This record gives sequence, structure tokens and C-alpha cells, in this order.
Amino acid sequence: MYVNSRHPDLLNLIGNGVGLEEFVFAGSMAIKKNKGFGYALGIAKTRLQENQINKSESNAIKSQKYATPAAASEFAKKYSGLG
Repeated sequence: MYVNSRHPDLLNLIGNGVGLEEFVFAGSMAIKKNKGFGYALGIAKTRLQENQINKSESNAIKSQKYATPAAASEFAKKYSGLG
């Protein structure tokens, strides 16, 4: 697989803390599907976004002492793009 070490998405992912293990995983998934470097970057980017959402949700839950229906509704609106 050809790798462009100066690709802006690659540099952005590295700057956002994506580590070697994530790139190895993304690269192996791309190779299994006979895809290239761009596909691997897409996998790494998607996994980073999912990780950030999961951390955000976890922090929001931890910050609430008591979960209420109103709080759950507000949370759902915020993260579903409706709020």
C-alpha cells in the first residue's frame, strides 16, 4: 500500500493522538478489502470520531449525579444533532 507521509488527513490524525496501533488496524482492514491509503485514513478518522463521542458521552454521564428523564432527553437532543 502506498502511503503519503505528508497527507493532511494523516498529519491531522497524528496531531489528534491517533497512535500506531490504530494505523496498523486501519491499514490491515484496508488491505483485507483491497483498498488503499485513503480508505485506511477513513477508518482511522471514523474510529477517532467514535472514540471522541464515546468519551464525551461517558463524561456527560459521569458529570450527572442523578440521571433524570429531562437530562436524558437533553442529552439525546444534543448528540443526535437535533439540539
